[in-house]
Amino acid sequence: MGILSTLSTGQGYLKAGFLGFAGSGKTHTAMLLAIGMRKHFNLVGPIVFYDTESGSQYWAPRVREATGKDLLGTRSRSFSDLLDATHEAEQIAASVLIVDSITHVWREVCAAYLKQVNDALKRKNKPEKIRLEFQDWASIKDKWNEWPELYLNSKLHIIICGRAGYEWEFEEREDARGQSFKELVKVGTKMKV
Repeated sequence: MGILSTLSTGQGYLKAGFLGFAGSGKTHTAMLLAIGMRKHFNLVGPIVFYDTESGSQYWAPRVREATGKDLLGTRSRSFSDLLDATHEAEQIAASVLIVDSITHVWREVCAAYLKQVNDALKRKNKPEKIRLEFQDWASIKDKWNEWPELYLNSKLHIIICGRAGYEWEFEEREDARGQSFKELVKVGTKMKV
């Protein structure tokens, strides 16, 4: 038959992401989905919350009431803590892991890299950078790649929430005199990560 074979059937793992601006209901939607999935699929493990915004305080009693189990998790913005929490959630057979907000973790990775670069520059008596530059992104993305690999391949239902941000592009325009100029315009929305 060649390279093709019958693929197995069975339970896959949900990988979901919600993006929105502050107060748009990302956490609320993620929690309702997690509670609903747990019930629908008769999952028995706890819901785990990687909390960067203190939303767990509000949700802990609601999760306990809906599932009969305590909401487990940690409050952190650390990238290494995110990886550790995901591995631990797998080990304890959690029903669902919610990461809210992944944007804070991304920012922590970027800030840590900028600090590392500036520490190296300082040791060489060179001026520090005030922002990341194009050549920095390859190193940051290499580090960050640990998370999408774990997220996609984990034997765990995972819901991420992230802050929305606008995408911008320069658009060629013409003024009333027929002179062209470039104007920065919003062209879409994306998750800040």
